Amino acid sequence: MRALQVKTEAFTAENQEPVTLNDIATMDLFHIRHFSQSDDTFENWQHYAEDECNIAFDWYSQFPFFLTVWVNDSAEQARLVLFSDHYMSDGYSGMVVLNFILERVACLAKEENGREQMK
Repeated sequence: MRALQVKTEAFTAENQEPVTLNDIATMDLFHIRHFSQSDDTFENWQHYAEDECNIAFDWYSQFPFFLTVWVNDSAEQARLVLFSDHYMSDGYSGMVVLNFILERVACLAKEENGREQMK
């Protein structure tokens, strides 16, 4: 899932170094959208997903996935939407990426909770 297509060779991809926090921002791998309880857009995520699916990935500069998190703070709800390019990845790869993301978030939450209890 860290592959970029090689410009000079058809059907060839090159694995990249592990993703850093800086990469997440510069490569546009993570989006957060905030909504209020009165905003019906939170319920209409399908329209957003359809619009995003119509935007092509740049195989030479973008990884074949990115994650969007829709957050409704007042209702304490979130929707995770993982977009992936099926030319460069498959559905199973998406599950692996999403599982990894959720594992990391859970670990970070446990660490944060442990720090809060120590105060």
